[in-house]
Amino acid sequence: MRWRSGASGLLVLSMMVSVAVAVGMSPGAASADRAKASAVSYWLLNGHSQKCATVQGASTTAGAPVIQYECEFTGPAPYNGEWFIEAVGTGNTVHIRNRHSNQCLVVEGASRASGAAIVQWPCALVREPAPYNEEWTIEHLATGWAHVRNYHSDMCLVVKGAGTANNVPLIQYPCGTFQEPAPYNEEWLI
Repeated sequence: MRWRSGASGLLVLSMMVSVAVAVGMSPGAASADRAKASAVSYWLLNGHSQKCATVQGASTTAGAPVIQYECEFTGPAPYNGEWFIEAVGTGNTVHIRNRHSNQCLVVEGASRASGAAIVQWPCALVREPAPYNEEWTIEHLATGWAHVRNYHSDMCLVVKGAGTANNVPLIQYPCGTFQEPAPYNEEWLI
């Protein structure tokens, strides 16, 4: 396990062992088996708001919005703010799958527009043909933070309007828009 310190000194457990044994599986395996395959879940902590990416209302519905909310590092299920990060294919792209709903982080409607909403959607069990909307790259920065970039749109995961309140939606926005030292809106601790 590794501890990371956020901009406000908040200690974040960036890796948590959630399942003791990884289970092997074929591309056609059921999504329930897929959930068992990941042994580590992560929180996505926003550098500006110090809040975590979570599925609104602990929904298990496809298309439910992904928002920021106070990070809940301990406590009972539903593990709504925890995400599995799973390699896709042979490149450096990943699926970011919610531990509770077992659905992937996607840009709504495979949009390439700035400001498009981030939602959850059932993960493909094999790499789909374009647009690769559920694929992301995690670009680690020298600061210890990371950009989470959508492979299809080439835009970063951000909090709408650089909001700091609970329930603010996550959107995609051009990477590199925000300058140091604040608001760190496109930077995440994973």
